[in-house]
Amino acid sequence: MTNRNICLNCVSPIIINKPTTIENQTYKLNNPLLIEEGGSLTLRNMTMLLGDGVPYITVNPGGALYVYNSTITPERPEYGGWSFPVMPDSTLAIQDSEIYGVGRWPSAGDWASIYILTPDVLIQNSLIADSSGGVELRAEGGEIIGNSFLECGSCLMVINSFDVYVKENTIDKSLWEGMWVENVDGGSFMNNTVTHVSRVGIRFGSSNGVTFSGNVISNSLLDGWLVETCGWILFENNHLEGIQRRTWDIRDCWENVITGNTITDSYSALALRDTARDNMIYHNNFSPTSQQCTDEGIGNQWDNGTEGNYWTDYTGVDADGDGIGDTPYYIVPNGVDHYPLMEPYGGASLLTQRRD
Repeated sequence: MTNRNICLNCVSPIIINKPTTIENQTYKLNNPLLIEEGGSLTLRNMTMLLGDGVPYITVNPGGALYVYNSTITPERPEYGGWSFPVMPDSTLAIQDSEIYGVGRWPSAGDWASIYILTPDVLIQNSLIADSSGGVELRAEGGEIIGNSFLECGSCLMVINSFDVYVKENTIDKSLWEGMWVENVDGGSFMNNTVTHVSRVGIRFGSSNGVTFSGNVISNSLLDGWLVETCGWILFENNHLEGIQRRTWDIRDCWENVITGNTITDSYSALALRDTARDNMIYHNNFSPTSQQCTDEGIGNQWDNGTEGNYWTDYTGVDADGDGIGDTPYYIVPNGVDHYPLMEPYGGASLLTQRRD
């Protein structure tokens, strides 16, 4: 049904307890909007303006919110900061939409994001901007695909989750972490771009069985990728460039595979700390500006038994022309690549320019 007479400016909270659609309209919301069990709210081709009162949207257990080709934004951005919790056993789908100003800053002690506690959500082809927390997913499953996150505190957080699918998102101008992934079991993070981050491109830890593939981290003012306490992770075909401090720092991690990655135009390369053990690193391209890879750990293998990595500062020769250096490349203090590559793996160009 389509309800064009919802009292969006009533004094008391607005309760949605039956299927309701708002479309092709501009509405101003000054009060809490609660979607209760048995209720669903569909926003289609509309704009919802959040007034100066205490507007927030809560999807309670048994409720559902669908946002299609719509915009949700504070009427006056300088007074933005609204709450958007999505509670367990509810439903959320956001597609082809724009959401601005969600989340009070953490010091306010309120929800700091689109705070999702329900499984199997879908957020796709949408813009999340000017938000203190962006999207925070804490549930099983869920797909976050093809979105743009712009000027958030921490733009995308996936915490205490499993089997999530995060693909082809762009994160730009994050104040803290571009992406924060913590305590995740299974799932894929593929072809995402994280750029112009003030602190850390991707913070990742306390997780198992996750795949990171085809991601780009560029132009971080501090750190690129901080990885801690994880095992059986596949890091493949990722590209890090323009990182100003620690490019890729790994500690307390075990039995991970790091392959096909490229580091260029960054201060440092890959650093395995003393608690990193039994990781396999091969077919990567390392071209830092100052500090090459380090290995303080135990049992880390820098080749796959026949081929290793490409190092721009390798000075050995290839007398037999098989594409493998005739002498090993040593990674201080504990690592050795027995089969260093003479050319970049995969034909990757190491002459890339820092992204604007």
